[in-house]
Amino acid sequence: MNDRGDARRPASAKILYIETLRGIACILLVSYHVIGDTSSNGLRLPDGDIFSFVNRMFIDVRMPLFSFISGFVFSAYAADLPALRGKIGAKVRRLLVPMAVVGSLHYWLQAVFAPQGEGQVPYYYLFILPYEHFWYLQATFLLMLTVFVVTYALKGNGTRAAAVLLLPCILASVLLDRWHPDVFSSYKAVYLAPYFLTGYLISHAARLRAGMDRAAARRPLLAGASVLFVLLFVLEWALVADLVNPGAPERRAIGLGVGLSACLFLFLLRFQSRFLTFIGDKSYAIFLFHVLFTAGSRIVLERVVPGLGVPVLFAVGVVAGVAGPIVVSWMALKHPLSSLLFLGIRAAARRRAGQEPAFGN
Repeated sequence: MNDRGDARRPASAKILYIETLRGIACILLVSYHVIGDTSSNGLRLPDGDIFSFVNRMFIDVRMPLFSFISGFVFSAYAADLPALRGKIGAKVRRLLVPMAVVGSLHYWLQAVFAPQGEGQVPYYYLFILPYEHFWYLQATFLLMLTVFVVTYALKGNGTRAAAVLLLPCILASVLLDRWHPDVFSSYKAVYLAPYFLTGYLISHAARLRAGMDRAAARRPLLAGASVLFVLLFVLEWALVADLVNPGAPERRAIGLGVGLSACLFLFLLRFQSRFLTFIGDKSYAIFLFHVLFTAGSRIVLERVVPGLGVPVLFAVGVVAGVAGPIVVSWMALKHPLSSLLFLGIRAAARRRAGQEPAFGN
């Protein structure tokens, strides 16, 4: 089966439980940057702190969930070469233009306000190498470009293209060590590929999707995914707690298992929340701008009210990291130029004020 039918589905036809998952992914991402991945950034917590420990527990869930959702809503079908060029051009606009504009804003603000010499890399990293969280946009663009080209070579059969790519990508993500330099986050693209392709296959393979949509068939799948996720998450806890120390390929295999089982469990759960759906609808703005607000709120609070506890700083940081980008999104969507530069959205796509197309559209 190809994805011609899905190509005709309007971008506004959003699925509530998918938007809820997107909201969950946003909360996890914002929390990650509020806390920080090491003791030298974010809240600067020691590794033994409970917030830091829990943060590291979800390292194999956050971006894999984002990529799984991106694959789910992605359509690779192009009827001819001009249509293929148009689709690639749309991804340049949607992913790479905001990466350049918002990434540059992030870079120069960090250069001005960060302590002198604190880890600032050359500016060109933003466009060629992984830089901060913007690596995800580079890697996702490479993934989409690859699926576009392989789908076109297979005469529009997107599910076959994803199926052909899935096993080699799984093997590569487990067996290959990170290469240097990681040009345009190509290694990160390999890391994300199993999640992206799995989401795409579930969305576009008719028999697979039909089986997962039937409640009676979904229950045993949900039970199996739940058990697998719990078992692997316990193993993840042992890894984070340094109770076990596997080799690099084994560690990557465990991480892949945790990520895929978490994505499948959450997808099969069909959980819906209006609050999380509202957040998920603004996921792209939250992804792009959240660090400006998490860092900004922490700096202001530490100067105005010194000595605040970690729970307060964490709660304020998460609220600021979610609410701030939503306000930016509303403002950016009011003008064609700002919506293009900051969100990669053309004026024609702004049919309803305040609503963004999904990550993969």
